[in-house]
This record gives sequence, structure tokens and C-alpha cells, in this order.
Amino acid sequence: MPKKYRIVALCMLLVVIGTVVAIKSIDNYENPSDIERSYQYTVVPSLSTDVPVTATTMNLIRPYKDSKVTIAIDYYEDEKNQEKSIIVTDNTYMQNVGVLYQADQKFDVYAILDGTVTEVGKNDLLGNYLKISHDNNIVSLYQILDKITVKKGDTIKQGTKIGESTKNNIKEGNLMLFELTINNKNVNPEKYYDKSIKEI
Repeated sequence: MPKKYRIVALCMLLVVIGTVVAIKSIDNYENPSDIERSYQYTVVPSLSTDVPVTATTMNLIRPYKDSKVTIAIDYYEDEKNQEKSIIVTDNTYMQNVGVLYQADQKFDVYAILDGTVTEVGKNDLLGNYLKISHDNNIVSLYQILDKITVKKGDTIKQGTKIGESTKNNIKEGNLMLFELTINNKNVNPEKYYDKSIKEI
């Protein structure tokens, strides 16, 4: 075969191969199942909305949810609020370094933040108590408790029920004495509710 015809035949063969490849590609896109198969490994999963809140953005909650709970004895700030913040029992006067909460009926007591129970015990004056350590050197102490539902070493979530209020000689009604320390210093809990750990 002359060289001229061989070149023409080669060109025609290339055109035929190119046409076949093009038709094959078009067929692939016209077949939905093929398209689905070609993309099945590239689908990006949607972001979950159930991502847990990090400890640094968590806000302190009150240690109770009952709307009938009131303050029976305030946190001792200074002499100005001395009358409302002194605990009197057995002829002993103590400056209150927490807040004594009170209600006519028993109320549930809850953990104010995620944390670890570091102490559970009982003393003669304030009855059953428990202490929880939280991030950023925050410690919460719950006293005058009944039916404690956690034990030392437990890791608990914010809002976990940890006990119930109970009666005590300090005052009438159902009571729970709550103390909050930050960097080993007692603070007034009423000034920290709803604040994030980051703000403290």
C-alpha cells in the first residue's frame, strides 16, 4: 500500500477510536447509575449538630430547678449584709461562706457543671455533703443533703441529680447549703450563675 494511503488509513482509524471514546463518555453521563457510582466515594457527610459543648463554653447552672426555692441565708460579703448572712446554731455564730437555699417541700439538687466527685461525707452540723471538682480550678460543695445519688470518684455531667434537700436545725423548711470556690477562694455563687467558665 502506498505511503499516502497508509497515512489516510491511520487518520481514519484515529477518528473512529476518538468517536467511540466520546460516545462511551456521553453514555456514562446519560446513565444515572453510572454517575452515582462515580461519585459515591466523594460525598461529604453533613456536619452533626450533636457536638458536645466544650467545658470552657459551659455556663454555670443553679444547683436546683424548683422555682419555689428561695435564699434563706445569704453569702457573707461584709458588715453591710451581716444580718442576712450569719448562720446561728447551738449558740454559735458563723459567717456564711455559701448560700443557704430553702423551700417548704424537698427539692432535688443538681451538679452545676461537669466534674468529678472528690468527697462524700457527713458532719455533725451540716449533715451529708459532697464536693465536686470542675475545670479551671472551680469546686462546688453541696451540704445538708438527703439521698445522695453519687459516690466519690464518679465523673458526672452538668445537671446530674446528686441528692435532695433535707431538714436541719439551722432553719425551718427543707435546706441545702451551697458553696462555690474559685482558685481556692470562696465566692458568692449568686454572682456566677449563667456565666461561662471562660468568663470566670
